Amino acid sequence: MLMSKQGLIVGLALFLLSSPWQLGATASAVELSSSVILFYNSELDKPMYGAPVTQCELLLRRAQKHGGRRVQIIPTHYWYDASEASQSPEVCYPDNWADTSLKVDYYCSKYEWNSNCEPFNSGSVTTFKNGMQKCLALALTLFDEVFIAPHLDPFT
Repeated sequence: MLMSKQGLIVGLALFLLSSPWQLGATASAVELSSSVILFYNSELDKPMYGAPVTQCELLLRRAQKHGGRRVQIIPTHYWYDASEASQSPEVCYPDNWADTSLKVDYYCSKYEWNSNCEPFNSGSVTTFKNGMQKCLALALTLFDEVFIAPHLDPFT
């Protein structure tokens, strides 16, 4: 017996709906939690982008409004390889992820988006530490769970 395409599609849909792989009505929903990614020390240190609070506080309070119980904070630092200095920062180099010849000359932080990536010093470490303490303290008052996922980027 030949079946039309529509009949075949309807039959397949009915089969899938009755299959054991279908999620039952008792399945739990998965909470989508917010992430707060911070690229610069200034986002921990001073009001930015016209807001009266730090970027960390602004993003945490926005995340809280969505009703999640968890938040992930992602502070970013950078590594510098002088051999990559000739590469354009506006271009993605997809083959570099597996390049074992890359060499880290130093690790660094940026204070603002347009600042140089300066090797860590006592001032930048203190700024980061003090800002993260305030950011985490606020996060712990707003959320049941706080996760930290350090992010290391190449500075080119």
